[in-house]
Order: sequence, then structure tokens, then C-alpha cells
Amino acid sequence: MSAKNPPKQHKLSESFIKSYVSRFGTPEKGRVEVSDTNMQGLALRITAAGNLSFSIRRQHNGKRQNKIIGHYPVMSLDEARVEAKRTLLDVDTGGDLTKIAEVKAHEAITLAECLTKYLEHRAKSSKPLKPRTAKQYADTINLYSGHMLQQALITITAKDITDRHMMITKGQVLGQRKESPAQADLWARVIRTLVNFAIREYRGENGEQLFQEITGSLSHDKQWHHVPRKQSHIRKSQLEQVLNGLDTFRDENLDYTMGLATADAVEFAIFTGLRKGEILGLTWDRVNIDAGFFWIGETKNGSPLELPITESVLKVLKRRKIAKVGNYVFSPKETIIDDPRKAMKRIIKTIGLEFGFHDCRRTFASNAELAGVGSYTIKRLLNHKTNRDDVTAGYIVQSSDELAKPAHAVEQQILDSAARIDEVVASGMDEKLMMMLSKMSENDKRKAMFQMLNSHDNLANNGTK
Repeated sequence: MSAKNPPKQHKLSESFIKSYVSRFGTPEKGRVEVSDTNMQGLALRITAAGNLSFSIRRQHNGKRQNKIIGHYPVMSLDEARVEAKRTLLDVDTGGDLTKIAEVKAHEAITLAECLTKYLEHRAKSSKPLKPRTAKQYADTINLYSGHMLQQALITITAKDITDRHMMITKGQVLGQRKESPAQADLWARVIRTLVNFAIREYRGENGEQLFQEITGSLSHDKQWHHVPRKQSHIRKSQLEQVLNGLDTFRDENLDYTMGLATADAVEFAIFTGLRKGEILGLTWDRVNIDAGFFWIGETKNGSPLELPITESVLKVLKRRKIAKVGNYVFSPKETIIDDPRKAMKRIIKTIGLEFGFHDCRRTFASNAELAGVGSYTIKRLLNHKTNRDDVTAGYIVQSSDELAKPAHAVEQQILDSAARIDEVVASGMDEKLMMMLSKMSENDKRKAMFQMLNSHDNLANNGTK
């Protein structure tokens, strides 16, 4: 229905507003506004769809400002006049309605919304979070924050944080299975990250800080648990049990392709020290068996890693090559293995020892230390970053060629601990011969060669008799 000469100004009342559409109709397109003669700056806005809302209009310092302050009938006329008075005062005192609205939106942002904004921000940054890390942040906040999820972040206090931290520690959060100091610290660290993001991302009308740091009380009250790093690993005396157990598992589960792939991934972890995600994500296009190396394209620290293929690693890769289905080395299907826990449980049951992928990583690092491998090389083999201020580390270039000898030394240390003497001898024979020859004089080399040739001829003659 087209509007029939609607008034441009009128003393607004509830009865006038309720009868407006029936009396004057709606505009064919766009909107019309009726100014309130009772309050300068307040107007009733009517759209072609028949929606009614209250708006304010004001000219200040040569700038015209308009803003919808509420929709009728959700907002009553009396409520509109109160809100209009407050908003017009903001304009008259030099405020910018656009900025004011933006600040209000910032002040209203909830913890859940801040988490979403932070994850979106990091996803677009030059250093995005790993999918696993982003999921961990979201799961931690959603699981442990309770009613604070829908609470405006700006209203969350330091006491709220310390109280919730204590609840998580004691296992008192709804849905929490047991007490967990480690999860309490993780939750607080994510909260600190989100608040720091909000402090920098959201500012007041004049650029002032809106949010305050709220996790500092945990330090002041000595409430951080600082859960020590796990020290679990496969002990030297257990390596034989683990490697033999993996062989047994493979022999007894020839048709369990997921189990075979997982068992090979575990053995690969023991002899490389790589992270579970790096191993399960390894694809055949990053393996060069002929050249004797493979590389990890996307690592936790963001740097590519090129590693040598030792004899023990080669055995694993050859098994996987025979079982190859898709491009993922350690998968019996076209896609990556997302969760090998079920297969891992069966492997652990066969071996009779509880351990995980990261225990294999710590085992590799421990054996590298026993083998006398330098700290810089161990860091490179494990793909750990060195400090930015470590100038020396910046000059050390270690590709698979430079890492071949230390990787072989670690392999020998592991095989020796696992009482696999024959494999130690076989894998180290060429290197030992080269070392022996390098220490011999030319005359001694000739004598040794003469003796080897004579021994070979004698063996050949005896074999023909």
C-alpha cells in the first residue's frame, strides 16, 4: 500500500505509531521518516516492508549523523526517548556515532566471539595456527569456560579467572572427568592469549585501551602449576622388548592393514625422533630412496627438514612401499590416518609396555645424547628451533648429507641397546672399514689388500673342491 501524504512531523505517541501503516500505508520503496515534534532529533522511520524503527538525526560541527536506536515494538516510545536523549548528548559533546557504536560492539564482545575473531585473525596472518592448535584452543575454551563463554569479555574479572582456574584444577567443571592442573594452566594461557588479542584489536573512541590483563593474579598468587615436562620414554633396557614386539605384532596381524601401518610409523618414530603428525603426514613425493633422503615440508616450527635414510629407516620404507595404497607413506588408504589410537592400543597390548609417539621422540633424543651427537645436531634432527640471538646456529647448515653420520650413530646406539648386534655390525661395517683405511699408511693398505685377495682366492678354491 502506498503512503498517502504522510506527515513529515508529528507529535509521536503510541496510538499514532500503532495506526500509522493503516492510516498512511508504506512507501513504495525506500523509507519515510516522521520527526517527533515533542523531541527534536527523534524520528519514526517506516520502510517499504512495513518495519518501524526509531532513529536520531543531528547536525554537529558541519557533520550530519543518523543512527537507528531501536525497533518498534521491541523498543517502546518512552524507551526510545530515553535512548535518544543519551545518544544526542553524545553527539552534542563531540562524539562520532559510528565510532561510539563500534566501541559499544567491542565492549559487548563475548569470550566465545573473541575466540572466533582470534582464530579468524590467525588464519589470515602470515603465521597461521596449525589446525591441531586451533582446535585445541577452541576445545579448551568451550569445555572449561562454562557460563563465561557468553559473558562480555570486558566484564570478566581477575577473580573470575582465578576461581575458574581452581575449579579446573580440582576437576569441578561440568563435564570434566578428573582434576587436571595441566588443563587449568592451558585454559588460563589461552585466556591470556585472547585478552592480549582483544587489548590490541579493540580500542576506545579515541584509541584508548578498553580491555585489561586479567591473568596476572595467577602469577601474583603463585597459582600457576607449571606442570613439568613429561619425562616418559622407552628405556634402554626396554628397546629390545619394543622392537621385538613390533615384529611380533606384524607377524600376527598380517591382515590388519591399519595396525601394520601404525606399527611401522612407531618404528619410524624410534629411528627418526619425528613428531606423530610429521610421520603420519609424510607423503611418497617427499621420499627419495635412491638418493637416500626424505624431507618434512611443514614442520611445527615452520622450517623444512631434510633427513637421511638410515638402514633401519630404509627397512620401514621398503615395507611401506610394498603396502602402498595412496600418497601417504603410513596409511593403508588414500587419506591420512587421523587417529591411530585404536591400533596403538593393540600394539601396546602385544608389546606389554605403555608408551606413545612422543615417548619415541624422547627416546631418540636420549640415544642421540648417548651416541655423543652434538646439541646443535640433535636440535636439527628433532627440528627444534634455536634462539634468534644464537649467531653460531645461523652459520651451521645441515642437510641430509651433514646429518647422515650422526643419524647413523643414533641408529647404532638404538640397535646396540636393543641387542640387535647383527644389525649394528651390518649397518656400521662400511663406515668402520672406511675409518680403518683412513688411519692406515699406503704400505699397510697394500698389505691388507693382498691378504684380502689371498683369502678370497682360498675361499673360492675350497668352494670348488
